[in-house]
Amino acid sequence: MDTTVIIHIYNEEYMLPFWLKHHKNIFNHGIIIDYRSTDNSINICKEICPTWDIITTRNEMFDAKNVDLEVMDIEDKISGIKICLNVTEFLFTLKPLIHYFKEDESLSYAIKVTSPYSVNTYYPENNHELFEDMLNEDVFCHNDRDYRQLHNFGNGAYSRGRHATSNPITNNDIELHIIWTGYYPFNELVLKRKLQIKNNIPESDKKLGIGYQHLFDADTIMSVIKEKADSGWPLKHINPSLYKMLELYLTF
Repeated sequence: MDTTVIIHIYNEEYMLPFWLKHHKNIFNHGIIIDYRSTDNSINICKEICPTWDIITTRNEMFDAKNVDLEVMDIEDKISGIKICLNVTEFLFTLKPLIHYFKEDESLSYAIKVTSPYSVNTYYPENNHELFEDMLNEDVFCHNDRDYRQLHNFGNGAYSRGRHATSNPITNNDIELHIIWTGYYPFNELVLKRKLQIKNNIPESDKKLGIGYQHLFDADTIMSVIKEKADSGWPLKHINPSLYKMLELYLTF
């Protein structure tokens, strides 16, 4: 059974190497939807995952509804196991994805997401450092982001944002996890990334309050990080299963 990850990118040259190097070992194919990046993102994709497909989006901006429709149209054209992730979302499993699926049965797993935060600045140079630092006591975590769907249906039948689905959901065991690095590791490169996104949010979504978190200025972003770090828990307390999985991952 084929395994495909779909991702959409816009000027993601900082996080892309981490994300691509991690997921190329989990999926046998990837589809990259490019929102007309002007940095080195495309060259990075071609260098790290040369066999993956890169397509230019049909959308003008990050219109939430149209983003999801494009993803589902792409999913309809491919078979096997599929998931759509952001470049800040890292899927973890200790078993091949086909372990969770059967050829003659359609399944969708809602995968729990854990989010790390720290007021300290980190500059990981590789994936090992990125994930190892998450085990530190100054990194505090929350389960404050909705699920992602790993499935083998025709498409994910997503609600807006692709966190929920109208497809039947199979109970997820403890062997599938996602870490969301939207605010971590926090440094000036991550801040630059977050501040640019608001330029691609259409006015229609802004009026509806969709994607409001992408409109934060630098001071608001810093206040979110501080608030989350003050109220969170170290990973080994909030998600012991994921903590142990990361420990094992770091030994590979």
